[in-house]
Amino acid sequence: MPFLVIVALALAGCGGQAAEPEPGGPREPNIVLVLADDLDWTLLRFMPEARRLRRDGMTLERFYVADSLCCTSRATLLAGRYPHNTGVRTNVSPAGGYGAWTRHDGPGTSFAVGLSAAGYRTGMFGKYLNGYRADLPPDPGWTRWLAGSDAYHGFDYDFSDDGTPVHYGSAPTDYATDVIARAGDRFIRDSVAAGKPFMVQLATFTPHTPTVPAPRHAQRLRRARLPVDGAFGRPIKDPPRWLGARAALSRRDLEVLRARFRQRARSVLAIDEMLGRVRATLAELGVAGRTYVVFTSDNGYHLGHFRLMQGKRTAYEPDIRVPVVVAGPGVPAGSSSRVLASNVDLAPTFLRWAGIASRGRDGRSLARVLRGREPRRWRRAVLVEHREEPGEARARLHRGAAGRDPDAQGRRMGKPGSYDGVRTAEHLYLEHHDGSRELYDLRTDPFELENLAASMTRAERRRWEGMLARFLRCAAASCRRADRLR
Repeated sequence: MPFLVIVALALAGCGGQAAEPEPGGPREPNIVLVLADDLDWTLLRFMPEARRLRRDGMTLERFYVADSLCCTSRATLLAGRYPHNTGVRTNVSPAGGYGAWTRHDGPGTSFAVGLSAAGYRTGMFGKYLNGYRADLPPDPGWTRWLAGSDAYHGFDYDFSDDGTPVHYGSAPTDYATDVIARAGDRFIRDSVAAGKPFMVQLATFTPHTPTVPAPRHAQRLRRARLPVDGAFGRPIKDPPRWLGARAALSRRDLEVLRARFRQRARSVLAIDEMLGRVRATLAELGVAGRTYVVFTSDNGYHLGHFRLMQGKRTAYEPDIRVPVVVAGPGVPAGSSSRVLASNVDLAPTFLRWAGIASRGRDGRSLARVLRGREPRRWRRAVLVEHREEPGEARARLHRGAAGRDPDAQGRRMGKPGSYDGVRTAEHLYLEHHDGSRELYDLRTDPFELENLAASMTRAERRRWEGMLARFLRCAAASCRRADRLR
């Protein structure tokens, strides 16, 4: 890499330096990230293009988000840092949202800064961090920007078009996912014509509530069946204080959940079409062989699990485990990996693909994993942390998109309060700030139905407390020591 590029990386403060690209991979590969909103594993069966991507690439079976909440999860993805290091703890100010991101120098830590300094064209299209307004300029590091934070209804919204507010109305062509798809397609074509490597993030607002599908899909999937697994409608034995004892789901509850699921399924059809369109464009332009395509979601979603209605925010499997599918150069077709991975790993992976060594990131590069190599000293745990700050309740009273929390949940949907936890391959351990604790042995209890915290010995309790304490103090390299466990 030229000396001037190395200097630019240092001046940009992106925490990157020159490095060799992953052996066997192309130099300066292109990267496409398709990031859905609240999409869980149960929806993949309605997405033929996502299933084709799985056949052509690798599925990460044990990929977890550091917080099952939109803004915190997206900040972690951008920076490669856990929420306690991004400073983005909730969706809205003062503890979260775009305001917290900028106050903690989030824009300067984004992977986009490093990629841009290394000569990449970078494009951000669609949903950015909660509270970002259409009259604001783009964050640094992005070559092209068409983004907003409040297009959940699919129509009648505003985006920042490289800093200029642009309104989209109610015509079918204004549907947000389609606008994002067209903009991304144009960006890819312009980048290839310019002879530049590119990274493009296509971030949808669906299937997030109110879950508006494209008009062409409004009558589809009218008989889709609500998925039922081992945790559906069942109580947890010795539940944490916030969950408590809950009545069984009623017939009306089941009707609501069924309708919600069908609407979610309809809304991902346009995402799937966008994924197919992107891949067709890459093939048409002759760059598919040097482009990584990554499909994932910012968090999962529960529907009837543990007798909760629809929602997220918990540390249980339906909320924190999300689909991740990657296809690209050197990725074995039709493969899967069960290594523990987290959204804190995506920024280091993107930088590694581009030949940039990460510094100041909490996560690990997945580049070797995605080439089918079993890492010798990989992590044994990931951190999960969630905050419900008092300031969030005040912010919900504000007017305007910047003051609303689109993920606010009542008791029936799940309101877990603040907690921290450790997820290993075999256990989930949680400490709630109200004093409740949870421990699940996933070998014998994969659906997390029997809380074993009360039966821990003093030594076991101290061990889990120590693991979690080290995680919560970690930053950068020390996170990669903490995740090995001791």
